[in-house]
Amino acid sequence: MITLTCGVNQLPIVNNVDKVAGLTVGDIRRKYRDQLNIPAGARAILDGKQVDDNAVVKDGTELEFVKETGEKGIVRVILRIAA
Repeated sequence: MITLTCGVNQLPIVNNVDKVAGLTVGDIRRKYRDQLNIPAGARAILDGKQVDDNAVVKDGTELEFVKETGEKGIVRVILRIAA
């Protein structure tokens, strides 16, 4: 099982039902935007490198959606994709 986390929001994912590995960043952004409150315009960071929505997410990677929220901080949505 994979758990997607955004702040206090957690969403358990059963990989054979809600497959995440193999999806693109854009697919994941669209699929979980509302459930995890992924901010509009958030940058995607895959294993520490900024990527576009066409990057494919594999098992064992970490995907973050990051959006600066003005001078006071940054919103981070971290998705740990594990086998």
